[in-house]
Order: sequence, then structure tokens, then C-alpha cells
Amino acid sequence: MPGLTGWAQINGQDELLIHQKVDLDVEYLLHQSMWIDIKIIWLTFIKVLKKMGSLISELTFFIIVVSLNWTPQIKISFTNASEMSFS
Repeated sequence: MPGLTGWAQINGQDELLIHQKVDLDVEYLLHQSMWIDIKIIWLTFIKVLKKMGSLISELTFFIIVVSLNWTPQIKISFTNASEMSFS
């Protein structure tokens, strides 16, 4: 189905410049086959799962931090201008 995914989307979508996306789309058109379509769908599925895993990890960390009411604390002490300690 057009618009769901594509060769450019699985090869860097947001990191690519427009001419790079066009080059990848032309490459796809020149070599299109059922196997490449299957590869695109498979790689899209993998990327979505990785992104979901990353979001779940971030959400889990956030929930733990909020539930513990944790705030990072850094203490800086000076004994003189040349000595500085962090704890």
C-alpha cells in the first residue's frame, strides 16, 4: 500500500535530505520485487518494535522516578579556589 512505509523510510527517514530520499525511491523503483517489498515490511515491523521498546523503557524509568519521588542531588563544596569536590 502506498504511503505506509518505503525504502527511504527504513533507511533513515528523518536523517535523510530530500535528494537522498529521492535516490532511495528511484533505487526501489529500479529494483522493485515482491521480495524487496517483504523486506521493507519486515524491517518496518522491526523498527516499530524497537521504537516501542525504547518508549516502554523510558516510560518505566519515568514511572519509577516519579513513584520514588527521586530528584538528583549534587553537592559541590569548595575548600579553596583550587580544590573542588563533588558528592
